[in-house]
Amino acid sequence: MTPLLGVTTPNTQWRTWTHEEEAALLDLRPQALLVLGYPVPPDNPDLVELQRAQIEQAARLWRALGRPRFYLRPYGDRILQRPPLDWSFECYVLVQRYKAAGIQGLELIPWNEPNLAGEGGGEDWERVVLWETACAADLKMRLPGTRLHRPAFSPTGGYVRGFQKRQVRQPPGLFEIDDAHVYTDDQIADVEYINSGSGLPVCITEWNRLVPSALVAALPEYCEAAVYFILRWDRPEPGVPVVDLIGWEYYEDFKAAAAGALPPQEVGEMALVDQYPEQFSQWQAAGGVENNFRKHLLGIGVLAPEAADLLFLAQELGSGIQQLRGVLDAYPFP
Repeated sequence: MTPLLGVTTPNTQWRTWTHEEEAALLDLRPQALLVLGYPVPPDNPDLVELQRAQIEQAARLWRALGRPRFYLRPYGDRILQRPPLDWSFECYVLVQRYKAAGIQGLELIPWNEPNLAGEGGGEDWERVVLWETACAADLKMRLPGTRLHRPAFSPTGGYVRGFQKRQVRQPPGLFEIDDAHVYTDDQIADVEYINSGSGLPVCITEWNRLVPSALVAALPEYCEAAVYFILRWDRPEPGVPVVDLIGWEYYEDFKAAAAGALPPQEVGEMALVDQYPEQFSQWQAAGGVENNFRKHLLGIGVLAPEAADLLFLAQELGSGIQQLRGVLDAYPFP
């Protein structure tokens, strides 16, 4: 299976995304979105309103993109210096707000690069792993059914020892998927190393400076997605390399690789969305179901059925008749 190709949305803590940023997302058609979410104090009405607008914008774009995989990474200052249950509660509140906006299948990345002092962590592996375990256990109780990622280490310093400590000290069942950050060709090997230790699928939740099509081709089948960091960095720091996807020389390569990661049915659905935007908006407002837009267009007479459509409908009809027979056999009428 080809890994999904995704992108991290701009880190806009103090604003919503610009029209240019929205347009780039719609042009790229990533198959996964990683959104940085920002908890806000409930007693600050301005920040509460800004957060509401950010969440509504994310939900609207998620629907317009055909409901891609959605990763939420709550962001805070020095997270691992906070009590783990306090941070778990903040994540819970933020997840509930995104879900209330209609986002389905949300996956949670509850912190970031815990081996960095700037994130409140470091290489005191015992402390880091115990904090992670306490926070994850509480999140599992608060958010049953929400897929929980074990966040990536920064691939710096003695980070491999962090993987080893996790394998020894963290009980199984806390996380459903392991994350990795990859910035060089040799770090692609971390994906295999992580999977061999945990047996879990792996998601690259940050990568850049690698050719998109070449990266996707090099990844094993248990790597579910590779999420580019970042569409555009808001307020870049002096001296930090620019890694914005907007304006990058491999922008078109990313776009082509993202389209190649889609099953053919979904590619066709996306082309119809572009071709019939008015009908798509009406269908979406009425609660249209993902990957059923073509069926809707056939039903309202906008499209004429092709041979493949008639075959698909015949198969659906046959399946429905079999299900009805099963019901009648199980509950015979007098």
